[in-house]
Amino acid sequence: MEKDSAFLVVGKKLPRVDAIAKATGQAKYSVDLELPGMLHGKILRSPHPHAKIVRIDTSEAEKLPGVKAILTFKDIPKVKFNPSTRYNFPPLPEDAYILADKARFVGDEIAAVAAESEEIAEEALSLIKVEYEKLPAVFDPEEAMKPGAPKIHDWADNNIVARISVNQGDVEKGFKEADLILEDEFKVQPQHHCALEPHACVAHYTSEGLTIWSSTQVPFQVRNLVAKILDLPIHKVRVIKPHVGGGFGGKDEMFHEALAALLSKRTGRPVKIELTRAEVFSATRTRHSGKERVKIGFKKDGTIVALHLETIFNAGAYSAASPRITRANGVRALGLYRLPNYRFDGYCVYTNVVPAGAFRGYGNPQQGFAIEQMLDMAAEKLGIDPIEIRLKNVVRVGDPNPLTKGIFESVGIADCIKKGAELIGWQRRKPKIISNTKRRGYGMAIAAHWTSVAPYAQEYVGAVVNINPDGTINLMVGASDIGQGSDTVMCQIAAEILGLSLSDVSIIAADTAVTPWDAGSYSSKTTHIAGNAVRLAAIDAKNKLLTEAAKILKVDKEELECKDKKVFLKSDPSKSVSVPEIINWMKLNSEEPWIIGKGVYKMITNCPTYLAHFVELSVDIQTGSVEVLKFVACQDVGVAINPLQVEGQMEGSIHMGMGYALTEGIIFDKETGKVLNNSFVDYKLIPPKDMPEEIITELIPTYEPTGPFGAKGCSEVGMTPVAPAIANAIYDAIGIRIKELPMSKERVLTTFKRKNLK
Repeated sequence: MEKDSAFLVVGKKLPRVDAIAKATGQAKYSVDLELPGMLHGKILRSPHPHAKIVRIDTSEAEKLPGVKAILTFKDIPKVKFNPSTRYNFPPLPEDAYILADKARFVGDEIAAVAAESEEIAEEALSLIKVEYEKLPAVFDPEEAMKPGAPKIHDWADNNIVARISVNQGDVEKGFKEADLILEDEFKVQPQHHCALEPHACVAHYTSEGLTIWSSTQVPFQVRNLVAKILDLPIHKVRVIKPHVGGGFGGKDEMFHEALAALLSKRTGRPVKIELTRAEVFSATRTRHSGKERVKIGFKKDGTIVALHLETIFNAGAYSAASPRITRANGVRALGLYRLPNYRFDGYCVYTNVVPAGAFRGYGNPQQGFAIEQMLDMAAEKLGIDPIEIRLKNVVRVGDPNPLTKGIFESVGIADCIKKGAELIGWQRRKPKIISNTKRRGYGMAIAAHWTSVAPYAQEYVGAVVNINPDGTINLMVGASDIGQGSDTVMCQIAAEILGLSLSDVSIIAADTAVTPWDAGSYSSKTTHIAGNAVRLAAIDAKNKLLTEAAKILKVDKEELECKDKKVFLKSDPSKSVSVPEIINWMKLNSEEPWIIGKGVYKMITNCPTYLAHFVELSVDIQTGSVEVLKFVACQDVGVAINPLQVEGQMEGSIHMGMGYALTEGIIFDKETGKVLNNSFVDYKLIPPKDMPEEIITELIPTYEPTGPFGAKGCSEVGMTPVAPAIANAIYDAIGIRIKELPMSKERVLTTFKRKNLK
């Protein structure tokens, strides 16, 4: 793909194709769906963190008028599964049933009811009697690994879901060559996704097959798992993704789709399951909490010679994607820094709390919080500016890619750092003292995020472009727009190839019975992989269009171009034929009176996207309150297909990252592991008034030769540098190093007072 600065729609700040539907309330989400005769499903959840189910009595609930079906573990297919299955490396344990035969956390799914209304279903749940045999529970992963700890799954020795190792070079040899070695430990908390739309699905089982409408990031994976569990041929299961009100990884699995399908099969009527906000907090997924232990060695000039990272992640009660997220945690730094000697030892461990799963950044924010602080600590010890120590060690174009064994072809991290430093005023930082109680600090951190999961999986995506008789096009692609705007990007790519405006493209996306295969929206891959499939489909359609036009104009196809629903001679644009004329001509003269383009793309690389964050903040030494005054984000996404959307993702990442850094965190009851702050009242998101007065987002142009029009991933990397940049700025302001998240005002004040008492 050649670079081209004369784009028609690519690179333009265009409004989203679904903007009017969403702004006017016309967009329909899974929670909005109402089908004739639809029943409402509700789930009975365990009140105990660990317990055998001795007996379930549903007789009283069955007598309640309006109750149409009740299911327990005795009524479901005895098929174990992993809800995050989509590729095989590393393999994921199949450790869950649709309904539990043994409760493993407060909130585990014990029984389900389908009734004429939500109120009747809720009342029916209260009438189900369950006799439990309580078992010992464990909530801390390090405690769970000890001999004699309660065993959560029989197969897992010491409750370890997986041990993950990554090695590059000889780390012990590297440490022997180091002039400075630093070791430290950092603690990260569980964070909740807080998507505005709760998890919801509607299932309708008929003699013709099963249709599911689901708020999901992975419709094809949901289809495959439901077909497996219900023992249905795949062609009998259709999954449709309506509009989705945010995912951030929290809808990157199958949740209640199979259960809704079973209730529908039992009743012969459509069934909706919509989780309450408390259920979303208490029974879906969180970001992995745990510890990051770092040992890092430097030469006197700041060159990194060895890095050893050890991670212990709390997987919660079920595996889900924990082994993969642990591995991802271990390879993130390899895309950012030159690390001649590197070792990662990762453990994900079962405990009796709500399971952890995919979350924006996918293991990256946890290691970034640790390693980016260690870089600042080393810079101080060596008398080097934090910017310079990073510039010395970041990867460069042409460096070997340690995962694919190829090379990095687009690396803008050095330019991100330099531009960010300029925009924050790094060399002309203001004085530390703001007032009697407030101190100013500056901090920075950087990050990289792999685009796709290559080489661990062979990811294929397909797309179809149909040219209509009036010259407009219909685009069909399996990619899931979950609020990030991928539908708009796909339409821009197709429009650019065919010389159309954005309004000339209509898209059907993420319907497993209609659109080509797509593994789902995750790993910042949609623009790169699905975008390439769309590009190839549009090129195929264009070639067919030009071929037919060449016959009409009696010229070689290579002499032609298309734009504005016309095909014209490059050397003389006055000689042209319109698309409607071409289609009409084909009806009389061609064996196929239509033009359909097809594209299939296989991911061949994992080109990272890069980001540098700079922060100016104040710390109140009397209250511990941290106020972020100015935030600068400079990001390399290759060529931005829609810069407006990229900037929105950058700003959204800053908000989510500030919450992770300062206020957010799931709080578990110490005796039961129950989620205590399961509402937006008690779970402390950053309110708009606490966002920085000044946020600067800057796109650093590079060109990724494997991406569509030079583009690569965007959305996930923005989480990673926020917390360490803020931590480094707090240290700059008041001289304390915060090594545990969130860096709440209580934690900042306590740490500050403890230091001053020594």
